Amino acid sequence: MTVTHFTIEEVRCFAGRQRFDLRPLTFLVGENSTGKTTTLACFQTLANLLRSEGVDFNIDPYSMGVFGDIVRRSRRKEKSFSLGFSFEDNDDSLDCTVDFVQKAEGIEPAVKAVTMCFDGGEIVFEGEDTGDEMVRRLYYDEQHKQIRLVLSTEILNYSNVGFAFLFGIMAGIRMDDEVFKDEVFRNHFDDLQDRIREFHERGHWTCIQCLAHRRYAPGQNGHMIQLGNSKIQKVVMCRCALCD
Repeated sequence: MTVTHFTIEEVRCFAGRQRFDLRPLTFLVGENSTGKTTTLACFQTLANLLRSEGVDFNIDPYSMGVFGDIVRRSRRKEKSFSLGFSFEDNDDSLDCTVDFVQKAEGIEPAVKAVTMCFDGGEIVFEGEDTGDEMVRRLYYDEQHKQIRLVLSTEILNYSNVGFAFLFGIMAGIRMDDEVFKDEVFRNHFDDLQDRIREFHERGHWTCIQCLAHRRYAPGQNGHMIQLGNSKIQKVVMCRCALCD
């Protein structure tokens, strides 16, 4: 599986939705305070989250602070920001976007929703502040081929959330729910569940751990390098096959 794009929205200096195309060798070049380090820190955080390592924007070598330090300062009353990856594997593709808000009782970022868009449909895992049920409500929009699962925010921010966890949520849904009587919905649900499982099983898709292990594998499957003042400052990500 290959990560082809990274998106960042309403984070610090990034207004609106910005997309970064990832190639076998990707350079971030710019003046100081133009968002290079912010981009890499967000990339690392999202990668760790989808590798079931929790939400933490302050893992070495980055320190982004609390929610108010991360979200872009704007006049919008409801503050939020989003990070996303696009994946490709053979003939399949997936756009995965995670929306963050401030914790209801705290100052840290919390996951509000995870949206997975495939060709022909999407599934949204949405957090709600009340209750502790795994899945509180299940909705299906046949026109837009969207399935929406409303979970407790606590469950959605569980430290092991990732592809495997989200697949497990779908697998644990009671099939006697009223909506499962709709054959169109049931087939669509089964198809999305299988595709999430397949992406998880094929998912040697990021190599953040290479940095921690001081491993560098030129010529494997891609590196992201930060340049500052015409010098390489950090090698922070490769999409090689070294990490399990």
